[in-house]
Amino acid sequence: MDLRQVRAIVTDSQALSSLEPASVCGYLRRAGWTEAGERRTGSVWTLRLSDGVATVFVPNDSGFADYPIRMTEVLAALAVVEDRSQLAILADLVEAAPGSGASPAVGGAVVERLEALAEKATARPWQIRTDPHAKDETLVVTDVKWGGANYVKIAACDQPHGGADGQDDAELIAAAVNALPDLLAVARAAKRVADEHADAPESLARRIDALQDVVFPLFREERRS
Repeated sequence: MDLRQVRAIVTDSQALSSLEPASVCGYLRRAGWTEAGERRTGSVWTLRLSDGVATVFVPNDSGFADYPIRMTEVLAALAVVEDRSQLAILADLVEAAPGSGASPAVGGAVVERLEALAEKATARPWQIRTDPHAKDETLVVTDVKWGGANYVKIAACDQPHGGADGQDDAELIAAAVNALPDLLAVARAAKRVADEHADAPESLARRIDALQDVVFPLFREERRS
């Protein structure tokens, strides 16, 4: 029996307290949730559904007395939204925690690697600016303040002789990174649909097969040469 498939309600306060707030927030972000606001004791996350909006609160300190209760609410909401068991979601949250031994950024499936890299990367949104001291160089930056500077330089795109315009490269980098969380959320949602309708009637089977052909390669282990 696969215990991840058991639709049990997790009430183990020790297990719930072991979840890192940063890991929970990272999971929500990768799953398409949006941080709607911050409070002194944590952050509010929302997800727009077809029939309304789901809302959860993630405390910023696992030592709070009500932290296990809040994590129970998070697991319950995710179980409904994702139509998965709380045990499966809890396992994913534990595996994503720092020091868990999981290393999705090295090898692994494309989606997991991109999610891990996006989580560690400089805060979005990324923008482009022209370097006043280098006319042939376009900068990819973020507006995060650092050391008195108005922005932080992430990358510089030169304009090679006879090559592509450096500004075009910079715009592609910034646009791709900014859109990445939404694109990954779409990929995960599409995979859930494909998984749930694997045994679809013939009238729908061809469309599901086409969806699987596009989505499933993103969740396979990449081969390293």
